[in-house]
Amino acid sequence: MAVDIHTHLFNLRYLPLKGIIDARANGVLTKFAAKALVKYLLWRTRDDDVIDGGNSLKSASLNSSAQFSPVLGTLTTQAVLSQDQEDELEAFLIDEAAFADELMTDDDFVKAIFEANDINANEADLIMLGNTQTNVLPMLTSASSYKSAMKADRQSVSNIRSSFKSLLNPLFRKFRELGDFWHWLVLQTESESKIMDTLINTYTSGDEGVQLYIDHMMDMELHYPGQKKPVYKEPELRMSRMRKLYNSSSGLVLGFYGWCPLRDNALDLVKRAIEEEGFVGVKFYCPNGYRAQGNERFDSQDLVNNVVRGGVSASDIDSRNLKLFDYCNSNRVPIFSHSQPGEMESVSGYTGKMSHPKYYSEILQQFEDLIICFGHAGGSEGWLPKVIDNDPWQGTDQQSSDYASDIELSSYARVIYDACVNNNNVYCGVGAHSEISDSNSIGNFRDRLNILFSESRDNSLQVNFDQRIAYGSDWHMIFKHRQHAFYLKNYQKVFEDGSGLEGSRDLFFNKNMLNFLHLPEYLIRAKGKISAAHVNNLEKLISQLSV
Repeated sequence: MAVDIHTHLFNLRYLPLKGIIDARANGVLTKFAAKALVKYLLWRTRDDDVIDGGNSLKSASLNSSAQFSPVLGTLTTQAVLSQDQEDELEAFLIDEAAFADELMTDDDFVKAIFEANDINANEADLIMLGNTQTNVLPMLTSASSYKSAMKADRQSVSNIRSSFKSLLNPLFRKFRELGDFWHWLVLQTESESKIMDTLINTYTSGDEGVQLYIDHMMDMELHYPGQKKPVYKEPELRMSRMRKLYNSSSGLVLGFYGWCPLRDNALDLVKRAIEEEGFVGVKFYCPNGYRAQGNERFDSQDLVNNVVRGGVSASDIDSRNLKLFDYCNSNRVPIFSHSQPGEMESVSGYTGKMSHPKYYSEILQQFEDLIICFGHAGGSEGWLPKVIDNDPWQGTDQQSSDYASDIELSSYARVIYDACVNNNNVYCGVGAHSEISDSNSIGNFRDRLNILFSESRDNSLQVNFDQRIAYGSDWHMIFKHRQHAFYLKNYQKVFEDGSGLEGSRDLFFNKNMLNFLHLPEYLIRAKGKISAAHVNNLEKLISQLSV
């Protein structure tokens, strides 16, 4: 039985999509192509019948006509697509888009099509219409004139659709250049329920499957240039939608609410999530553009690197973070903090480094009972390389910062290990360590854990490390790395019989995270806010702690 402490179930309507694509696709897509990708993805993103109850943002015909392609199903179970499967996925998506009036009448999308096909507007009429004399550009750039043409000349419209479809191919080939990020974006156009069902169907099977998933919300838009709101604009709406999703999960999913220190009401939102909406903890995501502490100290350097503050001073961010830690410490609310150099950075190559665990050193001294889990356990670089000379940390050092020269070259993983074994409530969860698919990495991780588990026991440290490290997948983010379907099974191999780690298997896969979540206290706090299925499942899981 396993607990997955690190998953995501949001789709693209929860994200500042333009900002994320601009940050990740820079140098791959042109300005027009990036805009077109945003328009296309938001057009394709599906309503959720479970959450919306039939009150859809889009027409029923659009949602009912959008099928979950068998190739999309293959994306969720297969590490790498063949060329034929890539082509099949592209053809499926183009077939859908060819009948999208919203795209055919969108300026940005049409300009991107012309650019991808290396044609200019003067040539477009002839190419799009063949022998017809109807002017296509007004049709493509004006919804009203397009609809008039549909009534007046259906043959012209049919010709336009056919030509429009053929012109989509070069544009979608550009999208494919984004690689696994493109695959991830396509998955994120599905409804929240479909994404959740895919997660559960991937990992929940048999006694060794996952019996509890923790979803992590992300509050990101204020950290990106322009601060454009996502489709689901208000954080309260996003919170409410996720609560409905969790309550439809048969008791399998609980949530951590996403922290954003740029919001004036940030702590009020957390209190609502924890005290009224049944959330179990708080997600702290530093790659958005903030540290646990030290933001004022490095403010001038952050501004040079275009970190978005949204009019909030660095000192105020430090102050708001302290208030969050104080609230969570006083109310026994767990925090899950991203801690590895990269991932979804608001400033690529820069803000990910704000997640270094050293920024927590003063926090852990000030709040001795703070319950915190470091996500990614510092990154795979600290855990999966070959052990050298029986030293678990040799060769695992990472540059902690490219600007904070007084923070020495150090392994994120080692700093997290030290925090785990010297504090009462500090944990770490592996996640997005896609290299675990390699048999050598499985052996390396096993060797490293055997050394560290023995060290923490033999040296009489405050806590044995096998009581602090735990399983997590970071699904659906790990979907980008194409190893998600085998992730749990590969970690189970680490702890198989004969590994020397058998006695720590239950701790790693379930008991450590059940302790981190403080489920008995959570059940009291969440009474009446979560489903009966949640209560039944959590009570069953709590009973496992005494086994």
